[in-house]
Amino acid sequence: MDRDYAQLRQLLLAEHHVVEQLVELLGQERTALTERDVTAIERVTRAKTLALDAVERAGAARSAWARGAGVDAGSRAFGQFVRDAAARDEDSGLAEAWEKLHASLRTAHRENLVNGRIISRSRQSLSQLLDILRGQVDAPRLYGRGGRAGNSGDGGEIARA
Repeated sequence: MDRDYAQLRQLLLAEHHVVEQLVELLGQERTALTERDVTAIERVTRAKTLALDAVERAGAARSAWARGAGVDAGSRAFGQFVRDAAARDEDSGLAEAWEKLHASLRTAHRENLVNGRIISRSRQSLSQLLDILRGQVDAPRLYGRGGRAGNSGDGGEIARA
C-alpha cells in the first residue's frame, strides 16, 4: 500500500473514531432529553460541541488529503475513488475504513434527527403549557356542518328536547 493510502486509511479510521464518540454522546443526549435531566443535557451539550469540533477537524483533514490527491472530497465521488483503489489492489483496508466511517456518519445523522424530534416535541409541549399559564388558550378547532375547521362549533343544535 502506498504511503499516501496508508495516511488516508489512518485519517478515515481517526474520523470514524470521533464520529463514534459523537454517536455515543447522541445516545446520552437522548436519554437526558427523555428523562428531562437538565444537568445531564447541559453536560452532554458541552461534550457534544467538543465532539462536533473534532468531527469537523477530522473531515477537514480528509478533505485536505483528497484535494492534495486531486480527488473530489464529496461522499459519492470519494466513495468511488476508494472503490477504484480497492479494485486496483491498492486498498489494504482503505475500503473497509471508508465503509466504517460512512456507516457511523449515517448512524450519527439518524440519532441526531431523533433527538431533534424529541426537542421539537418538548418545545411544542412547553409552549402549550406556557400558553395555558398565560391564559392564552385557543378555542378548540372543530369542524362545522360544511366540513371546515373553525375555532368553535357553528352554534348549531346538538339535540332538541
